Amino acid sequence: MLGLPSAAALLIGAAVGTVGEWGFFVDSAVAVALVLPVTIASHKLTAFWMRLGPFGTLLGVLVKVILRTLVIVGGGLAIYLSSPEFKTRGVSLWVWLIGVYLSTLAVELYWLVASTREGGNLTR
Repeated sequence: MLGLPSAAALLIGAAVGTVGEWGFFVDSAVAVALVLPVTIASHKLTAFWMRLGPFGTLLGVLVKVILRTLVIVGGGLAIYLSSPEFKTRGVSLWVWLIGVYLSTLAVELYWLVASTREGGNLTR
């Protein structure tokens, strides 16, 4: 379920890349590569901490936001500064990063709220 926003981003990036320039597809692929692994890892961590009760859920969400911010912004900045191709496209990489991050965050928060109502089962 967490991979749906990433798959959508890749499909949209491929569609825009075929109409415009392939750099947009590269931007979407980089965004997915930075966002998806840290999303899955932080989700697993939150699922583990949810077993500790409400404080564990809160701790998981806080650590998740900090971890994702460090990895996504830090990785995006490193890639953006190290490659002139990303600089020529302007803010395209950052738009993709923010879009993929927010869409995966929305899916995960929905999943988190729904699982809390069901007794904390995040294994769906």
